[in-house]
Amino acid sequence: MRTLLFDLRASQPGPLGDHGGAEYARAVFRYLAGMSRDLSVTAFYDTSRALPEDMKVAAQGAGIPLVAMQNLRDLQDLVDDPDSDRFYSALPYEYGELNFRDLDVLLTIHDLRSLQTRTDAYAWRYASGLREVALLQAKRFFPGPYRWFKRRHFERLLGPKGRRRRIVVPSEHTKYSILVSFPWIPAEEISVCYSPRTAVCDRQDTDASLIERLGLVDRGYVLLVSSGRWMKNSYRAIMAIEELFERRLDLERKRIVAVGGAPARAPGRWRDQHLFLSNVDVRSLATLYRHAFVLFYPSLNEGFGYPPLESMSYGTPVIASASSAIPEISGDGAIYVMPDSIDEMQNRLCWLLQDEQAWGHCSERARQRYRTISAAQDQMLAQLCHLLVQTDA
Repeated sequence: MRTLLFDLRASQPGPLGDHGGAEYARAVFRYLAGMSRDLSVTAFYDTSRALPEDMKVAAQGAGIPLVAMQNLRDLQDLVDDPDSDRFYSALPYEYGELNFRDLDVLLTIHDLRSLQTRTDAYAWRYASGLREVALLQAKRFFPGPYRWFKRRHFERLLGPKGRRRRIVVPSEHTKYSILVSFPWIPAEEISVCYSPRTAVCDRQDTDASLIERLGLVDRGYVLLVSSGRWMKNSYRAIMAIEELFERRLDLERKRIVAVGGAPARAPGRWRDQHLFLSNVDVRSLATLYRHAFVLFYPSLNEGFGYPPLESMSYGTPVIASASSAIPEISGDGAIYVMPDSIDEMQNRLCWLLQDEQAWGHCSERARQRYRTISAAQDQMLAQLCHLLVQTDA
């Protein structure tokens, strides 16, 4: 029987822990393991990183063999196996140089943000060392060489491969980013399948006692996520929130809870005044979403954007960036700001703080949008897995 090679390396935590691409890969593999298929499946993983337990359980339950690999040479040997017929990766960014022979190759490309959004005026605030600061500043002031390097990387990755190459993307935004940046790619080779629902969404087992243990109160804090990454724009967001409360003493002051840690060069007083959390588990994150006053998510670039939907599933209003894929996915379930505008961030937050009716209206719209998109996510996940394993797809 012909074999699909499934990349479980994508499901394994990276140097910064879990990420959206890993969540995506795990959801696809769990669904794939539970369906009937015309192809056999072999999954490969990296021995240097932990393989999530749910991936082991799914593979064992479906009788899917797991192949350990130490480097890309081991993967090339697996690709060269004559029984291998199809290859899929949800995070294929290292595979531009692989020789796929006559395999059917399917790749999920989440975004082009490393090409589109090279750096930001506040990016250096997240750098832990002088070398990282220098690199970020070089990317900002001398963008040409970096852009050329990234463009060449994507050209190698997206070029014709194997017997047939198909690209799966999580949004129309990413599809048209690819078509504009690489006009030699035919539109019919790109399929839009929304990123699958995450395990954080709409849980019934959230722990309200966590809020008390953290010294918080219900609806008494503004939530940020992935706050240790410059692309998520948390430094600018925290500045905006702080300045608003300093300027308008009549507003009910809210704490800031930032999941993902503090930017490396954040002022020391921030660490005293605000709550920065790292390594938050799924249930705890769901609890923080449920009890927040608002999710602040002014990300600079997203190919899909999980956090707004996760927040919407609990009816927690969202203030989000009006750029990249976020408006496409979040629709009328979020309030939008330009991600580089501190004034707009303050305007929207002040509105929710002073208008209780507006907060309730935004909460209801958030729930409605989540229900609409989550149904589409389920349908598109099924379509993607059908594409992976049906021989006539």
